[in-house]
Amino acid sequence: MYKLHYLIVFMMIFLGVFGGDVHAGCSFLTNEVTTTGSDTNIDATYTEQFNISSNIRWGWCKSCVMNITTVVPDNYLIDNQTTIMCDASNYAIFNNIYVIYEGSYAQEIVCEFITPNDNAIYTAWIYTTFNTTTKPLSFDEKNTEWKMNYALATTTSCNTNPYVDYVSPITSILAPHININNIWITLGSSGYTYIMDVFDFSILAENIEDDTHTGNAFNVSSNITYNDTAFNPVGCNPEIVIHGDVASGSENTSICQFNATQLGTYNFNVFLSDNSSFYNDTEQFTVNVVNLTINGSVGDISFGDDATISATVQGNATLISQIYANITYNEINNDGTIIINSTQIDLTDSLVSCESATKCFYSKNYPPLSSGTYNVTFYVETTNPDKNTTNTTIFNVDYGNGNLTFVGPAQFIFLKNQTFNITANITAQNGDLWGMEVTLNSTDDTILNITNNRTKPLINLKSGTSKEYFWQVYTNNTGVIRLNIDINPKNGTNITKNRYRKIVDLVVDVNETLNITQTANIKIKFAGNLSILNHTSVNISKEFFMNDDYSNYLTNYYDVDASQCYVLDVGSKNIALLSNNATATDSGGFLKTNESRIIDNDDGTQWSGITTINNPVELNITLDNQYDLQKIELLWDDLWEDTPGNSNISIEYLYTLDDETSTEWILIEENINAPNITNTTSIDIVGATTNKFRIVQYANNTALNIYSFRAFTVPLGDTVPKCYVYEYNYTNTTRSGNYGVLPKLVLNDGTQITKSHEQGFFVNYGQPQITFDTDTFLRGNEKEEYSPKIKAIGGDLRNISLNLTIHNQSILNLSSGESIIKTLNFLESDATITLTQINWSVNTTKTG
Repeated sequence: MYKLHYLIVFMMIFLGVFGGDVHAGCSFLTNEVTTTGSDTNIDATYTEQFNISSNIRWGWCKSCVMNITTVVPDNYLIDNQTTIMCDASNYAIFNNIYVIYEGSYAQEIVCEFITPNDNAIYTAWIYTTFNTTTKPLSFDEKNTEWKMNYALATTTSCNTNPYVDYVSPITSILAPHININNIWITLGSSGYTYIMDVFDFSILAENIEDDTHTGNAFNVSSNITYNDTAFNPVGCNPEIVIHGDVASGSENTSICQFNATQLGTYNFNVFLSDNSSFYNDTEQFTVNVVNLTINGSVGDISFGDDATISATVQGNATLISQIYANITYNEINNDGTIIINSTQIDLTDSLVSCESATKCFYSKNYPPLSSGTYNVTFYVETTNPDKNTTNTTIFNVDYGNGNLTFVGPAQFIFLKNQTFNITANITAQNGDLWGMEVTLNSTDDTILNITNNRTKPLINLKSGTSKEYFWQVYTNNTGVIRLNIDINPKNGTNITKNRYRKIVDLVVDVNETLNITQTANIKIKFAGNLSILNHTSVNISKEFFMNDDYSNYLTNYYDVDASQCYVLDVGSKNIALLSNNATATDSGGFLKTNESRIIDNDDGTQWSGITTINNPVELNITLDNQYDLQKIELLWDDLWEDTPGNSNISIEYLYTLDDETSTEWILIEENINAPNITNTTSIDIVGATTNKFRIVQYANNTALNIYSFRAFTVPLGDTVPKCYVYEYNYTNTTRSGNYGVLPKLVLNDGTQITKSHEQGFFVNYGQPQITFDTDTFLRGNEKEEYSPKIKAIGGDLRNISLNLTIHNQSILNLSSGESIIKTLNFLESDATITLTQINWSVNTTKTG
């Protein structure tokens, strides 16, 4: 837009009259006129059209040539491309224009005019029109004077000097003061924006008006330089962000949009300028491209500890309104089922510290109530709901372990042929137990058999709560067993607890041999729970008198320590160390310790055996007593002159059968490989009640060294019941022979427990007493009866054979058909019974 300025110059030229026409010798008019008058304001750097109008008066100058020269002030620029026009009105006639340039810019503009060809006083308007651009100035420049020169050409004739009267305005150049007042982006002057967001980059340009700056600014624009790998302009040209013309004291906001494509901190440089670039301002603005994230962390903890719920929030370009965590977990319900539970933890007010304006740490303690895996979803919400975000993590609370208590029966010894319940109470401690199986096993089902389900169904047990289990068992045979209760939760710690139990028989203690009519002191012994006993009886049978069995209820008893009835050893201890100086023969063979010796504690002795291809080597070890054993240990190797061998062994123990007299060797384990370096091997032998072991080294032509042998007794662990002794004196020992004693216990539930085999005592047989009649003479040559008499003294006699021997058969011999041997099945011992007579028929042939 151009503004038209009129610079009006009034020039009144009066020519003096000297009489007649006077042209030659006329003095030249070369006066300079300085403009005066009102001020005209012009904006700096602005291009405006000037129309200089000069009012000139002169007279009595015929066909005068007048030059009107406009001097261009220093701060006005008229380039050589500008069209300059001169014109006149009334009586002046435009003739020509001359422009004096310095470089590309006009310094003077000369307009040539011709006056009318007559003698008079005239007034004419002279016009000079051109465009001029003001120079940029740092401050307003006031009252610039435009100077004008006028002169008559040399050929001009005149008869008087002109009189000039003029009036013209003075111009002022007004400088603007442009400034970047503020820069901000969509989410504020903090300079934060979210990645992949399109944001407004706003620039507030202002033209400051003050005492020295009152000009308008034209074609104001901003040039934005930035990292073009991290931002893309959207619908704008960052090189030219147009603000337009900004009037003094006004401001303008222009926007360029960008899409943030890369995280980081970047500088935007803004260059604000007008069309001349003389008036400018620069500003740097930092844009932080962030991505709102929340990273949660919770460490695994032990049950009962607090979990630390921690969250790191960063990349928030808007204000945070809430931070919280939703926690979901599985919980054991009161009925043992698994339910899903949840809770919410507010972290908004749990700020710990901030590393920067957009990275802060939050933390809060949370007490979990259940074992298991906890799913934690962290949420951060800001004032920009489109940018809310989440993060999920997990943490684990340790599962627990089962604490097992044997409820009952808490006794070590049980009788054979007894049914009872094993009861155990399991408490979940140090955490919950999920999917728990509880299994009872016996190391020997032939001794103690579990009659119902060994494994109980899966259950869930909350920490601190308990569950009672029971298993029905039956004691089949005598021996020592280990009961193992395995607690196997799917989630939790496996626990195995064990108890040893000794299964025993009724014990009959009686004199092994008695004389006839001697009283048999019979003691029936057993260990157990007397409260479940209904009654005790004993049946006594005689060997040859089936109808003379005797049965009696026993009521009199007393108790003694169980060790007086059974093999017991209090606590687990090492009871034997091998001490054997025997060495193998050249051909191998059988080796054994002295069976009558007591094993000492000499660790310094060792046994060395060398097998041959065909002969194994045996080592027999005898303990000092019978023990219930749980394991043995060998310290051994198969080194021979520092060279490892390839020996292996089997181990057996001597077992006493239920008849209490027969024994057999029981294999513990075979193919046990000896170590190549000296080491200890432990071998489980639960159930062995013995005092003898046999180690057999197989024939593999290698060496074997045994440095020590240790045996360990079964720990009692629980209550050892008293042994109850029922004593009975049996006096009906009137017959010789074997007497069978078979005790029986009848429990309150009707269960009958009898001894595995009949045990008894023996009443000695007597001696025969033979007597003869006083008359022992027979008549010759006659058939006679020889009749001695026999009697049982001190006991009965059975299966008696009497043999008659005749030393002189020429005098006396048996009658025809008579046997030399007479037999009797039974003679009862009884002094009151008549003597039994034995008769032989004999013949006497002569005297003698």
